[in-house]
Amino acid sequence: VLRRSLHEDNLNSLQSVVRSKCSLSAVIQTEMLTRKLNALYLSKSWEFTRSAASRRRSLGADIQKTVVNLSGEPLQENETRVLAKGLNFVPTPKNVPLLDIITSAEACLGPQVPREKAAEIRGALLDILSRSNHKAASNTTAEERRILKRLRQRTDLVITKADKGNVVVLLHKGTYLEKMNELLESDIYMPIAEDPADVVRKTLISLLQYFEHETCDTELPKIRNYIHYICNSQCPEIYGLPKIHKPGVPLRPVVSSIKSPSDILVSYDVKDLFTSIPMDITLNALENLLDKDSTLSQRTSLKAFHVKKLVSFCMKEANYFRFGEQCFMQNSGAPMGSSLSPVLAEVFMEHLEEIAFSTANESIVPVLFKRYVDDVFAITKSGEDEAFLNHLNSLFPACISFTIEMEEDGRLPFLDALVIREGDRLKTTVYRKPTHSDRYVHFSSHHPRWVMRGVISGMVERARAICDEEFLAKELGHIKTTFFSNGYPAALISSATTHATARPEEHVPSPTAPLLILPYYNGLGEKIKRMGRTVGFQVYFKSAASVRSIVRNDKVRMAPNEKPGVIYEILCTCSASYTGETGNTLSHRYEQHPSCLNRYKNALNDQKGLGIKRRGRPRKLQPNEAMDEAIKASAIVEHASRCDGQLYPNVIANEPDFRLRKIKEALYIRHNVVINRDKGTELRKLCAIKRCYNREVRYLRKMKTYGPVTNSPIFNLIKSVHGTEALRSSRLFEKTSLKLELILGADTEKTVVNLSGEPLQQNETRVLAKGLNFVPTPKNVPLLDIITSAEACLGPQVPRGKAAEIRGALLDILSRSNHKAASNTTAEERRILKRLRQRTDLVITKADKGNVVVLLHKGTYLEKMNELLKSDIYTPIAEDPTDVVRKTLISLLQYFEHETDDTQLPKIRNYIHYICNSQCPEIYGLPKIHKPGVPLRPVVSSIKSVTSRLASHLKKIIMPLTGNRTSSVKNSRQ
Repeated sequence: VLRRSLHEDNLNSLQSVVRSKCSLSAVIQTEMLTRKLNALYLSKSWEFTRSAASRRRSLGADIQKTVVNLSGEPLQENETRVLAKGLNFVPTPKNVPLLDIITSAEACLGPQVPREKAAEIRGALLDILSRSNHKAASNTTAEERRILKRLRQRTDLVITKADKGNVVVLLHKGTYLEKMNELLESDIYMPIAEDPADVVRKTLISLLQYFEHETCDTELPKIRNYIHYICNSQCPEIYGLPKIHKPGVPLRPVVSSIKSPSDILVSYDVKDLFTSIPMDITLNALENLLDKDSTLSQRTSLKAFHVKKLVSFCMKEANYFRFGEQCFMQNSGAPMGSSLSPVLAEVFMEHLEEIAFSTANESIVPVLFKRYVDDVFAITKSGEDEAFLNHLNSLFPACISFTIEMEEDGRLPFLDALVIREGDRLKTTVYRKPTHSDRYVHFSSHHPRWVMRGVISGMVERARAICDEEFLAKELGHIKTTFFSNGYPAALISSATTHATARPEEHVPSPTAPLLILPYYNGLGEKIKRMGRTVGFQVYFKSAASVRSIVRNDKVRMAPNEKPGVIYEILCTCSASYTGETGNTLSHRYEQHPSCLNRYKNALNDQKGLGIKRRGRPRKLQPNEAMDEAIKASAIVEHASRCDGQLYPNVIANEPDFRLRKIKEALYIRHNVVINRDKGTELRKLCAIKRCYNREVRYLRKMKTYGPVTNSPIFNLIKSVHGTEALRSSRLFEKTSLKLELILGADTEKTVVNLSGEPLQQNETRVLAKGLNFVPTPKNVPLLDIITSAEACLGPQVPRGKAAEIRGALLDILSRSNHKAASNTTAEERRILKRLRQRTDLVITKADKGNVVVLLHKGTYLEKMNELLKSDIYTPIAEDPTDVVRKTLISLLQYFEHETDDTQLPKIRNYIHYICNSQCPEIYGLPKIHKPGVPLRPVVSSIKSVTSRLASHLKKIIMPLTGNRTSSVKNSRQ
């Protein structure tokens, strides 16, 4: 009947509304049942906590393994406990990240998602967000948050992770810098005068552009466009991971039988492989592999020459970083931190392996040879182990040096497996370094519960894959004890351990289903995920700020106005306001407004007949024409032409992502009184936001700084965030915090390593003992981030009807939810985090391995880093080369676009060209607390560099060529 009486468009709209309402009903019913189940589960959990408190006290000694303090400054017990939670502990966000959720969703719903599907997802997502007044309970106390803040502010310590073992390591900043400078003084590195990022970028763009014409590779244009237009590449930054298992704590820039009793177990390891790789040899080996690869044309339109040239650009011209205010160029090897480095290391090691076996005397060749990157497990004849070692070291004596480890008492560790020799058989069990902290994501961390369960299941699956039957029960017992000490309820541990191999049937969405990437908030995330299954879209969640991001200071902390990629506001003393966005820094963008204003004033003076001295080129425009042009160029100039007030710029929010930034700018413009001439480009394109989100983002009004969305007027969703139920949950957490401390208490010595020389208070140690991956509960529901992220995903690629359906469902969830997550930290813990963050004398970081929180004195850390950077590997440069590298890369990509048909090169080039917020990579060091002297492992953070997207594309092309040899293993289970 309806088909005959209604127009097809009206019928489709009606069906969409009915589906949304059905989805909402299902979500409401599921929410009610889940809330009841959680109430029962929580009551059982706390009862269990009371009955098992005495057993938890016995688990305390492991904290010494989790936090290794090599700073020389003692930590307080509560600081150690906070760090013992691990550097990957994520505190619950203060607010629901509404803006990030909306922005991320809108960024994901691009042209690739049909318009109707995008509209459906937008509607469903907005329905959740508008109905929700849920605020997740904080997983940190106020004291823990104060400890994190205090640790973050300590400049004399470096808090980092160990090279292995997930251990938090603390080093004195001076010691850390000494180790880093010593490392950088080697021949591998060479200082350069300035940041070469801009030169590298320009060269790479030119190279990509050249190759685009030679090949038909679709990725090169994407990479070139990405590099050319994003413009926010950063200079890679090096840091060191302490090898706490080795003397001096340096920094780190399976078989079933044995054939003969004379066979012995040995392990070969390449010393500092990444920085030692001979790049020219590796590039030639890569080109040979690509020439022989018959499937290369199926993966890309680039030829072997193009791939080699682009990889060479990433590893040579763009191999630079910043440490403090000084930029360096790496002279040899590959930077640890680039996505290309592991695959190039594998290419070189396969090349070395091929030479080694083809030139070795058969009498010294191992009976068995298994390699994972630079770690080799071998069975060889007794007496021939050293001969084969000498042979390996003779292949590339100028750069590659192998070391050997012999079996002891019939035992030899390889990766995370311990190989045990018993007679003519080999048995295996799980191996952990002595410095391993046994600290994983704490149960109170603001992470989704499925992540917690997945961590346990992964550990159990590893145990079952590695352990022989006689060792399995002991390892499973260790897993249960470990996660019990990490705050996990016994019922959850038992369930995950028992059913680890019996995976539940997962909902597999359609390959064409829209993808939303949203900020996670406890309670809301679960509802949105369930709603996604009903409405028909995929959703992934981003974590809130973890303890590591709060307290770490081994990298340069830039002020908001110094960070590229911002939404800004220019205020006039007359109260007029202008909102804008830029991929550059605020200072760089603000200089352009006075420039237009000066042109206007000069033209005005010319028109009045005032004599103005000019230099350079003669004037081309008449005064009235120049004035009109200046006014058209900037609304600020138009306002200043009528007002004599002073202008003051201010950063509203930092947002490096181009699409999210555009959406947030549009939201701020739309919901504030501004002098802007438009309402934001993104909102003009996505007019559905006005219909669906207008009343949900009212709290954007009056917001002058980026912070918790509940700090300003907001609709009922935000008001309910401070409900009495949430306060009661928060007080419950406060009352039970001491019981949680019993779980963590004595573990702090293992979890938090204080090498700073300055004692920590007991409560500071406890806060750090939660681990740097611990996430405190956000203070408020991040509504603005959720809405912004959703809108970013619901782009033109999502069908309009689908986007409307998703918006409606999301709005329904947000408007109905009245839940505020209970805080997982006490007020004292929050004060501790704040205090730690403010300490400028400390560096709080994680150890190179073992998930240990390490505290170093800032001076010690700087000394270690400076010592590392004095090596021949690095060369100081005068200035940041990011801009030059960016322009060069854009030209290179543009050139390659014409040579090939690669569809990715234009995308990469446009991304680099238009976003305009590439940053200089930054180096930092992770303390190796398992080694004498606690050296630092240098790590270059290049995620925002000019070449980051290009490197990821090249990695996908090269990856199928590696790991195919019979001697290669992908993990210890093989």
